[in-house]
Amino acid sequence: MILKYKLMQKVVFVLLSILLLGCGASQHKNHKKLEFVFLDEYIFPQDVKVDNTIVGGLSGIDYHNGKYYLVCDDSS
Repeated sequence: MILKYKLMQKVVFVLLSILLLGCGASQHKNHKKLEFVFLDEYIFPQDVKVDNTIVGGLSGIDYHNGKYYLVCDDSS
């Protein structure tokens, strides 16, 4: 019984050591500061259509490499 208890103590010690040492490895030391800048707001009139699709639920727009990227939170 004592042997089983000692083995269990060693296993718990090893698992806790791995857990604690693993947490330090996941921290990023040289990360860049992320900033968001609110540029503007535009409210579309109701029932605006683009390619026969009603514009609605538009959350964001970005322009990169000659293309526009739109973020839409509409469920459909």
